[in-house]
This record gives sequence, C-alpha cells and structure tokens, in this order.
Amino acid sequence: MPREIITLQLGQCGNQIGFEFWKQLCAEHGISPEGIVEEFATEGNDRKDVFFYQADDDHYIPRAVLLDLEPRVIHSILNSSYAKLYNPENIYLSEHGGGAGNNWGRGFSQVHKSLQRIRERKLANFIPWGPASIQVALSRKSPYLPSAHRVSGLMMANHTSISSLFERTCRQFDKLRKREAFMEQFRKEDIFKDNFDEMDTSREIVQQLIDEYHAATRPDYISWGTQEQ
Repeated sequence: MPREIITLQLGQCGNQIGFEFWKQLCAEHGISPEGIVEEFATEGNDRKDVFFYQADDDHYIPRAVLLDLEPRVIHSILNSSYAKLYNPENIYLSEHGGGAGNNWGRGFSQVHKSLQRIRERKLANFIPWGPASIQVALSRKSPYLPSAHRVSGLMMANHTSISSLFERTCRQFDKLRKREAFMEQFRKEDIFKDNFDEMDTSREIVQQLIDEYHAATRPDYISWGTQEQ
C-alpha cells in the first residue's frame, strides 16, 4: 500500500518542473486548480491522499514544500490559476530575494547537527552496489484522462557513459581553479571567506563518482567498495 509522499521543489528549475507535475496530478485525480474534487471524480478510489492531503474545508492540498532564493518563479505560480492549490505556509523565499547568481556559496547552510553526526559516524550505511539493477512498478491509469493508448510507460535509466560528462566538468573546474577565476565573488560568502576547502572536497567527491562509474564496467564491480584500499 503506497504511503504519503512529500515533494520538495527547489530553485527555478525545481519549481517550474514541480508546477507542471502538480498540474498533471490534478488532472489525473480529478482535482480542480482550486483543490476541489470535480463532480465526475467524487466516486473514485484513486488514493488522492498519497500526494495530497485533505484540509478541514475538504480542499485537497499538495504535500509539497516550495523553496527559492529569488521570487520570480514562485510568484508566477501564485499568480496562476493554481494559486489557491498550495498551502502558503509551505512556501519559503529568501528575505533578500536576489537569487544565487551562479554563486553556489550563497544561500549555503549546514545540515542539522544531529544529521551531520549520523553522516560523520557512518551510522546509516548504504551498500555501494545494489543487486536489483531493474525495478518495475505498475500503477493504475487515471480514469479521468482520455488516452489513445491502452498502455503507457516511463523508463528511467542510468548508464556509465555519464562519467564522461563529469570528467569534462572536472577538467573545466581544474582550469578555473588553477587560474583562480571568479574567486573574489566566492570570498564574499562566509563558507569561502577563509579557504576553499568545501570546493576542493566537492571536486574529490565527483572524482570518486567517476571512479565508481568506471568500476561499474568491470566484472568485479560487485565487490567494489568492499575491498581495503
């Protein structure tokens, strides 16, 4: 039985995609842009409560949290026909409202200390290789949307060739880092005021991901990450 799902919409891209996502969910579940169940959908048993919750006034509200450093996209959502769909208490905008401006040190905040301890002490361990390489989920088609096809599907796939994109990104980063390009803009942020350790650590993490993708092409990948270095 599916449980409740909370959707986090972050930044310009996240909120634009999320807006289209909720428009589609409303159509599939027979919910109007105001959060009211359409008359033709009142007798359905399509588990609206997975993505929505029902308020005291019987309106269906998305289980969503919207966050952004600049207000443009969220304001466009709140000025659309779906403005009454969202709970305003779940919308968070930066008090400065200027956005990140491609400076990802801006808006940075540390995770909660309890979560940080879990990460540092490795209390939650996840295996580097999952035996279930393929997962299939079947879901019911929406009875409220006409379709010309009897079957519809979505495939999400991962491929080791994506490592070439990460390698190119690292090469570009190394060139800029060597030249110390744009560093003055980053030094204005607290996280980079004294050093660029966070930046260099992130570079190492991406390199580790590249190494794992390369290892995934070898027959002994099942034991990757378990051998002592």
